[in-house]
Amino acid sequence: MVGMKIFAFAALAIGAIAAPVADSKSFKVGVTIGSKTLYLTGTDKSSENIADGIACKIVDTAISCGADNKGYDYNPLHPFEGALVLSAKPSNNKGWAIDADNKITWKTSDNKFVNFSTSAVGKPNEIFAEICSTYGHPDGAVFTPGVAKAYYV
Repeated sequence: MVGMKIFAFAALAIGAIAAPVADSKSFKVGVTIGSKTLYLTGTDKSSENIADGIACKIVDTAISCGADNKGYDYNPLHPFEGALVLSAKPSNNKGWAIDADNKITWKTSDNKFVNFSTSAVGKPNEIFAEICSTYGHPDGAVFTPGVAKAYYV
């Protein structure tokens, strides 16, 4: 009987681990590049002021931001033609996740991820969804990758 209870408990524990992660609570996306953190806003310009950042949630691996529940997109044909900007109908807004250290990842396919980057040819405070690494291209002088984190509000 004791062995049966242990087996049942182990099965429940494994089931709990395999269960989908619950939707996130509200957060702001901060991308740190070097010593500077830029927060995504409702426009194509990010801000160094967290108060300017737009509140987002992750629902079913899609990011949903602001009162209009808009999401972000990347261009799978590469290169991304413009800074990240919210879209009412993004076509590539799946694969978002937040890990235990609040690091945000955006998965494009098996073991391939979007890099949140600034561009040497872009305007100051623009954040790009850079996917060069998805296509096996090296990151170079054009894009400087950063680390995206969730800052809970």
